[in-house]
Amino acid sequence: MLRSTLALFLGAMMSLFTGIFTVEGQVGIGTDSPNTSAILDIESSNRGFLPPRMTEAQMNAINLPAEGLVVYCTDCCTGQGRLVFYNGTIWKTIPGCGNNTTNLLPAADFDGDGIANVDDIDDDNDGILDIHEFGNNSQSFNTAVGAVDPDNNPTTVTLNATSPQEIHLDFTLLDQSLELTVNGQNISASHTVLELQNNWTSSLVFDDGNVMSQPFNASTATGNPPRVKIKITSAGEVIIHGTKTVSDAVYHKMKIQDGSSFNTINFIPGQNEVKFRNPNGQGGDKVIGEMRVYYSEDADNDGIPNNYDPDADNDGCSDAREAGLTNDNTAGFVFPNNNVGTNGYADNLETSADNGVPNYGSINMGTAVLNNSVNICNNQAPTATNPNITGTAQVGQTLTANFTYADNENNPAGTHTYQWYRADNNTGLNRAA
Repeated sequence: MLRSTLALFLGAMMSLFTGIFTVEGQVGIGTDSPNTSAILDIESSNRGFLPPRMTEAQMNAINLPAEGLVVYCTDCCTGQGRLVFYNGTIWKTIPGCGNNTTNLLPAADFDGDGIANVDDIDDDNDGILDIHEFGNNSQSFNTAVGAVDPDNNPTTVTLNATSPQEIHLDFTLLDQSLELTVNGQNISASHTVLELQNNWTSSLVFDDGNVMSQPFNASTATGNPPRVKIKITSAGEVIIHGTKTVSDAVYHKMKIQDGSSFNTINFIPGQNEVKFRNPNGQGGDKVIGEMRVYYSEDADNDGIPNNYDPDADNDGCSDAREAGLTNDNTAGFVFPNNNVGTNGYADNLETSADNGVPNYGSINMGTAVLNNSVNICNNQAPTATNPNITGTAQVGQTLTANFTYADNENNPAGTHTYQWYRADNNTGLNRAA
């Protein structure tokens, strides 16, 4: 009894010296009355809580991380530290990196295909481009020759998005030079104006060092020019692609001739403004194209954005199956993460390897992919609606009929048989064959 009392006394003394108190299963550090809602309550006015610190590689090497696990990642946001937690599926930063309002790591590789999320156009390998799993707002622009005031009145395009992830600018026609700012920030870190025609230090060139062939000449408004695509990613990275010739069907990555970098662009949660102009003395002025702002969506509200969720509507049938890209009914089906080239998209799903153009054409995402009331894996029966019968309803006469066919699995209509009935009225009363 004396030994037990002494042990209890020593334990209490240790708690007093260390400032650690236990109250009915609760632990208080710096307080002898931990909050009743907390299993651990830490109080201090001159010290902070220091979680485990590690690199992203070390964090990703944690075996079977528990949901809610918290670490401090020292290099998760392009060399910047962030508090990171595991939500049971993926690691998420607090706050997000750059423009990444979803708190997902842009440098991470969600699908493990060797292409970082920020460069991967299909983050979850479900075969559906991320931009088709985002929501988007778009606005076209078309200026006549000479309409873009060189200095005083640049063309401005403004779009709103609550959680912008990417900005895309697709220039169908573009003069030989361009100054482009996004939310007041020039896309180039070193040059106000970027050239397309001349091989200058400020020229946009392809990786092989060549300039674009036959750029559009706005002064004569002739030619069928190559197009330029500018993408600004969730990390603020500027990526430019163009076609080398007027007949080129593949977009090739472009860079600035002198090796200078692009600026990191910051998005605005609401309104994002793009301005572009062609300076004086460098050809005529004409710009045709479209600006599109993509924003994150989470169809099933599970905390995982659609572009990271292979079953975005949580109906048990994969997005790939519901998009008609596979006949495999495996829940959460994704395509193999090899043979994805440099853009993270399966080569066999592209019209040409690495061109980023899917061979599925277009997908109505609301029909099944993002509609949990439709589960194609259940192989629902087709429907026939809006029947239309022509002919005279009497003995010896021929009747013909047609109808609207629909099938959730996108299976084509096969052979069909009409069954004629006689009834007392058009509701089928006393129907008989």
